[in-house]
Amino acid sequence: MAHARRKWIEAVDGGGAVVAGVLADFATLYRVEAEARDQRFSPEQRLQLRQARCLVPLAQLRQKMEKARLEARPQSRIGLAANYTLGRWTELTRFSEPGNGHLEIDNNPIENCIRPTALGKKNWLFIGHPDAGWKSAVLYSLLGTASCSR
Repeated sequence: MAHARRKWIEAVDGGGAVVAGVLADFATLYRVEAEARDQRFSPEQRLQLRQARCLVPLAQLRQKMEKARLEARPQSRIGLAANYTLGRWTELTRFSEPGNGHLEIDNNPIENCIRPTALGKKNWLFIGHPDAGWKSAVLYSLLGTASCSR
């Protein structure tokens, strides 16, 4: 969902009220998720909260995107954002379906855990002695994995 939201943020400049409405619905969804996370809800409680407070914003979001897709040029930023999001709608809304209270709204927590490794690959390319690079990679992988586990 974060990737889809980013596409709409990129469309802000030329989007006016359409993009503002879409981003407002995204904000509503993320507020619900933040509340569930802050209160440390169980998967069942999170699903109940989503069923009560996310289904209407999701329906509004889809309706706004379908309208935007019809009105915008396909290669415009709004058209690209609408096509990207609607083309992945089933996957993006899976978090709100029954039995999926354990799913997050997006995969940002995982991406944040692996970001240091992705950024470090280039930095470690020329670490010096070949053995030093291998040892550093093993040690960093071990520490990185330990810090992200729950």
